[in-house]
Amino acid sequence: KKVYGAAIFTERGSEGITMGVANALYPFGFKYEDPKKPYAMAGFVNSEDAVKGLEFYKSLYKCCTPPGYSNAYMQEGLDAFKSGQAALQMNWFAFFPGLYKDPNVGGDKIGFFVNPPEKEKGSQLGGQGLSVVAYSPNQAEALSYVKWFASLDVQKKWWELGGYTCHK
Repeated sequence: KKVYGAAIFTERGSEGITMGVANALYPFGFKYEDPKKPYAMAGFVNSEDAVKGLEFYKSLYKCCTPPGYSNAYMQEGLDAFKSGQAALQMNWFAFFPGLYKDPNVGGDKIGFFVNPPEKEKGSQLGGQGLSVVAYSPNQAEALSYVKWFASLDVQKKWWELGGYTCHK
């Protein structure tokens, strides 16, 4: 059976390719802006380090992804890994408990790692932020929801249902 190296993010319809590439850029030393001058991006976003990270991601795509893997994100990566088509997969930590519990690929058959640092340590956790819009006429209700959802009891239930929380 032929097994390919890695199922990485290549999805083009939303954030997939951007999030995948960003995971490669950070270990190469990528910075969004000059830390001494907010919003000054020239020379940082397009730095030599960023180019090296992008070139690495491109080479990983060319050498190691399954055939036809040009528009894949979270679910396709899980499918490629769980079916044995790819030896490694890029994905968000929220999927790891389910993968670990999977009787076919989990337990002592699986391992997890952060991106190896080329220059710096850097991985994204994934997930979406929860914000309250400043001009919302329903700020009080929205803040009540955030407070409820962030409560320990609700987060424990969220975990039981398959969600993954950063709550400590």
